[in-house]
Amino acid sequence: MKGIRKRGGKFYVDVTVNAVRRTATCETLHDAQLKQQELKAALRKKSSDPSWTIGEALAHTVSVSGKTAEAVSSLPGTVGAQ
Repeated sequence: MKGIRKRGGKFYVDVTVNAVRRTATCETLHDAQLKQQELKAALRKKSSDPSWTIGEALAHTVSVSGKTAEAVSSLPGTVGAQ
């Protein structure tokens, strides 16, 4: 089974989603299969949650640039640029 291998007397679970890797060691194959599903679900949920909203990104850009929000939003390549 992909992502699960026997290691010694236990089962090693290895899951990667969007370049984020998680591993676990389980006593039985059944436990390893359940853990694999759990890790995949958690990583998929995490990867689908946006890290920043556009508003948060703009606020951060304004705070580190020292410019006003209007000046930043008029920069080429930003939302609201003309």
